[in-house]
Amino acid sequence: MYRSCRISISGFTLVELLVVISIIGILSSSVYIYASQSGRIGRDADRQADLRALQSALELYKQREGRYPEGCNGPNQWSGESGMGTGFQCASGGVYIEGLAPTYIPVLPRDPKRGCATDCGYAYVTNDDGTVYKLIARKSVESEVVDYTHPMKSCDVKPTSGSVPNTTDIRQVGLCGRLKHPGAATAHYPFDAAVASAYTCSNTDVGFTTTYGVWGGFAPLEGTAANRGVCNISSVNPSLADPLAPISDYHRVCAVAATTEIICK
Repeated sequence: MYRSCRISISGFTLVELLVVISIIGILSSSVYIYASQSGRIGRDADRQADLRALQSALELYKQREGRYPEGCNGPNQWSGESGMGTGFQCASGGVYIEGLAPTYIPVLPRDPKRGCATDCGYAYVTNDDGTVYKLIARKSVESEVVDYTHPMKSCDVKPTSGSVPNTTDIRQVGLCGRLKHPGAATAHYPFDAAVASAYTCSNTDVGFTTTYGVWGGFAPLEGTAANRGVCNISSVNPSLADPLAPISDYHRVCAVAATTEIICK
């Protein structure tokens, strides 16, 4: 005698499947967002490390050669890695800092994320004598907003509490916060939100808030009251009321002006 048996097969309902799919979707999105942010943070860490390595190489070069190396586009002009476009990349397609690799650094690094814009990447500039240089990771910072307090801000500006309208004290605003910007018709200050320039040191400008920078050197003391030498006193803010560059000391005024032409660029 056979006894029939009924086998019961249980499964997921449609609602349960939808709940599981939703949970998986949420977890996948969270992982993607976390991975993306980690990637941005990691690339920014690489950028800072690259600039520090290049900075060390530049100082080694100066110790041996007596000056900082030239950029591929010559003095007082930005020299940038390939792909940065007109005004930055080498006209001849060469390296952006000449003579540095492989003697002082194995290879010249490139920005870890290419193709972000035609004017973003690593760029370098020096003055005629090679006594002052500036090196930047231009408009490529991804994980943070660079401000005046950042250790790798791209200009010599210093924050103070509250608004600092027309402040000229170097101890309060730094070199780039007190002098005219090169080529500016009137004096300007980085704490003034009305400042607008392609190369301004203002926290209202994307060129500052998305750029890391390092610089070094100081221009030689040149010029006299009778013969102002290579610098143009009119390019210096007339109210230089601080110990570093009193207006009566043309040697120091010229040196400060020539230095800020590079580090405030």
